[in-house]
Parts: sequence; structure tokens; C-alpha cells
Amino acid sequence: MKAILLILLCCFAISRGSSRQFNWDSYKPASMDSIRILHADLLHADSAVAGTDVRISSKEFKYRILAENCDSISTMRDEIKRVCDFWLTGIMRRPNLKDSYLHEVCVKSGDNYYWLATQEPLIAPLKKEVPKGSHFYVYVILIGSIYDELIFSMNEFKTNL
Repeated sequence: MKAILLILLCCFAISRGSSRQFNWDSYKPASMDSIRILHADLLHADSAVAGTDVRISSKEFKYRILAENCDSISTMRDEIKRVCDFWLTGIMRRPNLKDSYLHEVCVKSGDNYYWLATQEPLIAPLKKEVPKGSHFYVYVILIGSIYDELIFSMNEFKTNL
């Protein structure tokens, strides 16, 4: 009887883990230029966090972007970290993830360069799997804005186009 319960428990744990796989299809194909036009209101909304220029999106806007790797990773700017922290604590209700956003990755989309807040577990694989100048898909969530800059969280990437 104990063996059957143990097997059932293992099957349940495996099924729970597989249900948390990354959902590639939930991200809409888009260009960074089209996203900037679509969400221009977020840049100028009156809904800034009190006493700041930070605006947080209360809806989840997920996009798949074709980008070029600029091979540049930087420590996250203080103002971008502030946006990420507001988003993680206020919208996502996941303050424990604040330390998972410490770097920004530069990508080129169209003719412009963008810095994307990137989850720490993606940094090493990105360096290893995406050579400078190569194209890859970036899976981002629009999390908010500060001043005139939209802020995105890179949640995953894919190299096989």
C-alpha cells in the first residue's frame, strides 16, 4: 500500500512540474516598434506610482520579438530596478524574486537598440547559446515604463528560428 501511495505521489509531482513548462504560444509575435506604438499610452499615463515617474502595467502583455544579440550585458540601472521591484511586489505579488533581476541585456530590433531586464537564470545560457550578431527570439513581458522608456522583462529566449 505504501508503495502505491509513493508511486501516486511521484506521478502527481511529475505532472505538476510538467504543467509549469514555458508556454511559447502565449507570446504574440510583434516588433519592438509596433509595441511602442501600441503601448504609447503607458509612457504618458497619469497612473504613475505615487511620488515617482514609474508606471506599471496591470495587464500582462506578452510578446515574441525577433532580435539580434548585441553581446552586451550590464548591471541593471537603478531606475529600471525600481520598475522591476514595483512590478514584482505590486502586480506579481512575488517580492522574493527581486534578486532575480539584476542585469539588462542589449538587443537590436529593427534599427533600434533596447535594454531588457533579464532574469538571472537566463544570463549564462544566453552568453553560451547566442553569439554576437546572431538572431534569436526573445520572449518578453511589458512590465511598465519610466520617463519615456518602456520596460520589458525577458523571460525566455529561443535560438532555433
